[in-house]
Amino acid sequence: MKDKKLPIKKIMKVKVIADVDIDPDLSWIGTWSNLPKNNFSIEHEPDNPRSYNYFNSTNADNIEQAERDHKRMIGYNDGDWCCIGIRVEAEIGISWDDGHNWLMQDLGTGGLWGCESDAEKYHFDEVKNEQLRELRDVLLAFNFTVSEISKAFKDVEVTGDAKAG
Repeated sequence: MKDKKLPIKKIMKVKVIADVDIDPDLSWIGTWSNLPKNNFSIEHEPDNPRSYNYFNSTNADNIEQAERDHKRMIGYNDGDWCCIGIRVEAEIGISWDDGHNWLMQDLGTGGLWGCESDAEKYHFDEVKNEQLRELRDVLLAFNFTVSEISKAFKDVEVTGDAKAG
């Protein structure tokens, strides 16, 4: 019986991906309601009869903070900003015929979701670097060497809204 040859594996590319978070939890800013829920609730003229009549800031200690939170939520509703999720994927290839044909697979991180699209660039860089560290650990668990990982991380592709900030 012939010895079966072990497959070769290679990290083909690494990419940072930003996707719109279509259902973010914005309760840290405040909530909409038909009833005022605190001393700094702001009455809101709904443009739609199905809309709520009050904005209730979650953490306001004064009316100025509540108004700031209300303005922020209106900006979200008007599409001035959104939330995104930032994740990282490595496309790996596995070949049983010395690299003539490849089975491609993606390994990735779960990502960090709820990032504000208008955040400062350094915030996106911090999240991207955190996700890259997480992916490095995943690739190490799949027995890629530090050298292979470092080489693949030299040309990281950035797609979607991850270019924002």
